[in-house]
Amino acid sequence: MADVFISYARSTQPQAELIDEHLTSMGYSVWRDRELPLHRPYPQVLEERLREAKAVVVVWSKDAAASDWVRSEADLARLEDKLVQVSVDATLPPMPFNQIQCGDLSGWSGDLEDRSWRKLVASLSQLAPVGAAAVGARRAARRSPLVAVLPFDNLSGDADLLYFSDGVSEEILQTVSQTTGLRVIGRSSSFQFRGPQKSARRVAAELGCTHVLDGSVRRGGARVRISASLVECAGQTTLWSERFDRELSDVFALQDEIAAAVAVALKSTFAPSAATGPIDPIAYDLYLKARASTPGRMGAFDAAALRAATTRAPGFAQAWAALAITRALQATWTEGEPFEAAYREATDAADKALALDPGSGAAYTALALLEPICGRFVECEALYEKALAASPDDPAVLEKYSRWLHGVGRTRDARARIAHAYEVDPHYHQGANWYAVILSVTGGLDEAFEVWDRAAERWPDFDILHTNPLLTALTIGDGERVERYLAGIRTRGLDSVVVRNAVAAVEGARTGKRQSGAEQLALLHAALAETGTLSLNRLVGVFSAGFHDEGFALVERASFDHLFRPGGRLAAGDYGLHVLFNAGVPLRLDRRFPRLCAKLGLCDYWMRSGHWPDCADRIDDDFREQVKRLALA
Repeated sequence: MADVFISYARSTQPQAELIDEHLTSMGYSVWRDRELPLHRPYPQVLEERLREAKAVVVVWSKDAAASDWVRSEADLARLEDKLVQVSVDATLPPMPFNQIQCGDLSGWSGDLEDRSWRKLVASLSQLAPVGAAAVGARRAARRSPLVAVLPFDNLSGDADLLYFSDGVSEEILQTVSQTTGLRVIGRSSSFQFRGPQKSARRVAAELGCTHVLDGSVRRGGARVRISASLVECAGQTTLWSERFDRELSDVFALQDEIAAAVAVALKSTFAPSAATGPIDPIAYDLYLKARASTPGRMGAFDAAALRAATTRAPGFAQAWAALAITRALQATWTEGEPFEAAYREATDAADKALALDPGSGAAYTALALLEPICGRFVECEALYEKALAASPDDPAVLEKYSRWLHGVGRTRDARARIAHAYEVDPHYHQGANWYAVILSVTGGLDEAFEVWDRAAERWPDFDILHTNPLLTALTIGDGERVERYLAGIRTRGLDSVVVRNAVAAVEGARTGKRQSGAEQLALLHAALAETGTLSLNRLVGVFSAGFHDEGFALVERASFDHLFRPGGRLAAGDYGLHVLFNAGVPLRLDRRFPRLCAKLGLCDYWMRSGHWPDCADRIDDDFREQVKRLALA
């Protein structure tokens, strides 16, 4: 029997899922129609669940108010005095439900301090009280194993072989994650524990894991000895331990053996990784060295070493996938990189990786990154979904998918993906930064600043961890935070184009010399005359300054056709389509906004996929009608 039944229209499923997620985390058992069995008539099941539930949360919207099902469910709940109502688009409950108080969750993005959310929880606490013991029991029952794979100790007698022991450890981490179905904490978080810091109790306290997989690696010529043990953190109990002596060429089979043993110990299923056969030890060594090289800003590795590895071992799927993701990142993010050559090498490497291992999440991610910025949205989404199916807990895949989702207006989904990435690997620097960005644009400003501050302490030289909170503080007028972030930048001596631009924005605000809307409009005119296209960032600025008609006049003349071709780049200073969907952008509220979206291919995507942007729930019906007309044009 569920504590709470959630009734909603299909168009507000994301909001219902968010309510479900938060109530479940508080210890409530929640039922909604995702759990309908295949063997029983659903009207019968719905009535049973409605009558069993202690409380019924009805999520009102325009579609819900017109739904016979929602109205019927609400009526039964009303008659049994267990109806709790919220509206997610300012739609008032129809008669007779308008006689009962209704909370307003319009635009709600999960803020637990929201007044209407607190009122909803208060009502539920009276209708369906959940005691502390019940909460603890449910959380314990729901808590599936969460494994931290630590960096195995290097016992080879050569400090220079640290890359090898770390590399083998990371490969074991990936194998456990991809073959057992277990949740595994990301490398950036678990690999911070070394030497005396590797106590299972300490790791559990900091990462929230239930189990630790640790060990040692000793390499001698072409042989390797790996000792591994799995420890249950709460009781400090060793569930499994083993020592393996193998030829280095058998390292992949060894990784599968360890993963299978972990799966057995934790009563999980095991699906062997793609067969690779024996591996050339030199190729494996090159692969580990490439991954140990200092990655670029977006995570690219040493391409030359990966090429050498694949040349020696053409059947080495992981090396092909690593080369694909490296060259894809270089093709799309590195200024001055010849795009065509990087594009061809990345697609060729991804194809080879998938031919060898159809479940290569990295290869699918590489292909998704290589898709044009606009136009092939459905195809790009399918690639990211395949990447996640193969690597559901990979923080890099989750982070990149989250960026893409925000760029097509699905910010709630973007937040869910990056929150998952931050949960499994809070010390992945790109993920931490993007999580803070998404929090800041979905109403979680205080938490966003906390995430940025923690990340900046860990990576003091990563410039955007200082500039992003600085510019956010400037935007909301938090002068105290602005001064603190400026002082931090000066203390650390940070100096990059990103830093200089951010500091210039602050100085412009202080002196009143920031570009006016008219000046930004003049720059857009000049850019359009020179390039035939527009900066989306600057366009948003022009709208924020009130130049709506002038801005859309430019949109009508501008072309974005280059963004529909591989290698097409946004205007200088633009980082993605997501600027159109950040909080507080008046551009979205203009009834002409769908015409810009049509030029960017977004209307076609929304219609083809059935995934509407979050803003569709907060704009009048004309938005959806325009999108439909423009998609068919």
